[in-house]
Amino acid sequence: MADLERLYELVSIIHTTLISIIYGAAFACFCRPFVERKRAALAAGTAYFAMLVVLYYIPVVVIGNVTVYGLSTFAGLLVLYAFDRKRVLQKVFLGMTFFSVRWLVMATGNCLYIWMNKISIELPDFSENLMLQYQMHVITLAVDDLADAALLFMVAWLVKKAYKYRDREMRRNEFALLMLPSMSGLVGYAMLKFYDFNYKADTGYAMSEVSTQFNLMSLCYYLVSLGTIIVLIVLYQSILERQEEARQKELLHTQIESMKHHIGKVERLYTEIRGLRHDMGNHITTLEALYETGESAAAGEYMDTLKRTLCVSDNEVKSGNPVTDVILSERKQEAQEQGILFVCDFHYPNSEKINAFDISVILNNALDNAIRAAGQAAKTRREIRVRSYMRNDMYMLEIENSFDGEQTMQGETREGHGYGLQNIKRVAQKYCGDIMIECADGLFKLSVLLVQ
Repeated sequence: MADLERLYELVSIIHTTLISIIYGAAFACFCRPFVERKRAALAAGTAYFAMLVVLYYIPVVVIGNVTVYGLSTFAGLLVLYAFDRKRVLQKVFLGMTFFSVRWLVMATGNCLYIWMNKISIELPDFSENLMLQYQMHVITLAVDDLADAALLFMVAWLVKKAYKYRDREMRRNEFALLMLPSMSGLVGYAMLKFYDFNYKADTGYAMSEVSTQFNLMSLCYYLVSLGTIIVLIVLYQSILERQEEARQKELLHTQIESMKHHIGKVERLYTEIRGLRHDMGNHITTLEALYETGESAAAGEYMDTLKRTLCVSDNEVKSGNPVTDVILSERKQEAQEQGILFVCDFHYPNSEKINAFDISVILNNALDNAIRAAGQAAKTRREIRVRSYMRNDMYMLEIENSFDGEQTMQGETREGHGYGLQNIKRVAQKYCGDIMIECADGLFKLSVLLVQ
């Protein structure tokens, strides 16, 4: 009998350790898609597991399960925050959602555990055979652990699949909305357990142990609550996706209008050039007449006026394409007005496969970001450099700008101008290319590769 008690105690220790490992690993999997480094998620899962073990096996005082799992979740979040301090509200949402999911998963496993106990009692000689009772106890715990693990990791996988915009900062209203199903599930779980506890206090038996209908309804509630958490994430991410599509369409419309403006400016420029060419004979005749009559001063003044007219009708930048000439000239003037040094060594690609609209999308988005970032930098180091070159069939375009601090860099790559970079990447991929971003020594460098 004493040996059997020790076996029960050993199984209890193994079960508690195993379930702690499962919960720690599930917490790490839950967090992994939302952090840049894998070790951050592993460290958070390890902290979760370690806190469970400490509170279970080295109790200073008797602590309730809610406090135990709450402190473990808090420890995991602290470690996660230490590794990655971005998107804090999102991390709180993950922790609270996992806290809720863990209780709902445990309650689901508990329903299965009760049914297996009922099946065990119906076995022949179960009440007299102590070894059979021990064996069924081990099998029931093993099934419970497997069910918990399968359900936890499945929920983690579903959240990962449903949550598409992981790099997006979560707002407070989004946080409140997404937390509703988790809070509702926890409140419902607490109500069911409270009713079960009071029934046992009055009758000596838990309602879940004597009523199959109550156990089945509880199981349905737990599974529906878990499903609601996933469904709301899916629905909200779909809303975000539609909003982004609308923003992309608006941005594309803006770029088309900008392209129309540039093309219109090129057409006006060519009209002016044709007008000047048409009038050039008259200008020459006028100059000859002024010189013949000895009006040198008037001829010189007339010549200066003609030069200024020609300069106004010409672009500052000569890139080999009239559309990109206009874009670069306008951007250069915009940069110079903000005290930004603008150095341009851009040459339009000599290829019929690359069209001017795609190049203008790259230049407009990249230079818009570059001027904004350089304009926020220290006045002594404001600069933008644009260059391009060919290597066999590959065309490389590089835009480099100064920026002031980490915040500007993050704004360019993720928050403020993420849509512009997405459009540039889309154009590059259209030509079987890609983009590369480098940040070092206060310089932000965007490289765009196009394959002809």
